Amino acid sequence: MEFNKILLEQINEEFMSCDQTISLAESVTAGAMQLAFSEMTNSKLFYKGGITVHSPDKIVKLLKVETSEIKNSNCVSSLFADKL
Repeated sequence: MEFNKILLEQINEEFMSCDQTISLAESVTAGAMQLAFSEMTNSKLFYKGGITVHSPDKIVKLLKVETSEIKNSNCVSSLFADKL
């Protein structure tokens, strides 16, 4: 998989200029964002890792998302994304 190197470098520079870190929770992207972040030059300094969960039962158990939220959105909505 190829990523936009310019965008990754911009994200890298933003994290290097602030004192923040990031962790990722993914579902439909199946780990692609985690792979992209791990390929950034200084990722060890700001990227703390992530989790990929796709099945509703694991989303409920591991990410503490309400079952009703999954049923209402089929795991695809801005509300659901905010929960992740």
